Amino acid sequence: MTYKNSDIILCAPGIGRTFFEAEKTHSTFTLDRDFPEGADPIRFVRDLVEIRVSKQYRYILVPNVQPIHDELYKRGIEFLTVMPREEELNEWMKRWLKAGASAEVISSRVSTIRTVYRYSGEVPIILLSSDEWLGNILEQNPATDADENNK
Repeated sequence: MTYKNSDIILCAPGIGRTFFEAEKTHSTFTLDRDFPEGADPIRFVRDLVEIRVSKQYRYILVPNVQPIHDELYKRGIEFLTVMPREEELNEWMKRWLKAGASAEVISSRVSTIRTVYRYSGEVPIILLSSDEWLGNILEQNPATDADENNK
């Protein structure tokens, strides 16, 4: 199946990217790509663009790290950013702690999220409340966005 639209979504840590993909009910229309330490952002983004052009997936979920953000922005590739509301980070930290995250993991997530606020600039950002997660904003059955000619 192909889709009329294929969106690249940069996800802040701890918002449910891994959980959403782990459910496997979404694996037919969602691709979750990690950005390995030391990877080349130019090559990574080139691969993302190829996947996006193929329209095999409705959503391409990637971690929101500055090298990916900057390369997408520099190349004029449209993408979305999803992250917690800054004023609700305290609630998010409680949520992560309750879910079993260590103080080190929580500290790293908060640091990353605060960095993202600084470099996000003019890109579209979807801010999640502390009672939401990524699955709340993504279409759970995007068949309505499938290309009728390629089902």
